[in-house]
Amino acid sequence: TTTYGITICELGCGPGLPSLTAASTTTTYTTIQNIIATDVDPFALTLVQTAATYQKLQNVVTTRYFDLTNTRDNILPDA
Repeated sequence: TTTYGITICELGCGPGLPSLTAASTTTTYTTIQNIIATDVDPFALTLVQTAATYQKLQNVVTTRYFDLTNTRDNILPDA
């Protein structure tokens, strides 16, 4: 059986519920290896990182500032 690692990038994560849920999910054939939660709000990013640490998901979930309205100065996070 082959297991595939998946990287997910959530744009505009807010409190990060999808990112945190995905980080705690695995199936028979997939493992979530890396989740990048992005937002323009520094408080939201701190909230996600704190929740990830509390749930022992800090090795999977990372946060990054990203402004969807200013793509000229922003580059999508590397996966």
